[in-house]
Amino acid sequence: MPGRRHAERPAAPPAGPRLRFCDRSYEMLSATGQWQSHGPFGIAISDQTARSLARRTRTSPHVTVPVALARCVAAQSVAVYGLSAWELWPGNAGTMTAAWWGFGTGPSFGRFRCTGVAHANGTVTETCAHAADRHAGAITAVFTISPVP
Repeated sequence: MPGRRHAERPAAPPAGPRLRFCDRSYEMLSATGQWQSHGPFGIAISDQTARSLARRTRTSPHVTVPVALARCVAAQSVAVYGLSAWELWPGNAGTMTAAWWGFGTGPSFGRFRCTGVAHANGTVTETCAHAADRHAGAITAVFTISPVP
């Protein structure tokens, strides 16, 4: 969309957990099919929050998700919900709610505030931050949105 690709400052990285990148390379298309996002996805999440998400996620009645996998699926989930929300924002910033996405059933992560930086090649790097609340501890996810070739 013309005029929408203005640069904005990304959200500040969290003071706590370091940003890790997950090598899960799912490719996701936006609702219009004009935009895509794919891994690697960045995530900063405490071990305690990752364990909490893993405990509250089920792939079958008695099977929980490993903590390392919960961390990466959380990053991917924020990217999925973020891509859908981003397409509706007038610029590269806005808010959205994210929840477990993919296999199994899992919890809501709560509300995220996202900011993006537009790049000369047409991509946008989004940083979405969730402050700790009743849904989950602090989570920051980073993902890239690019036009579909």
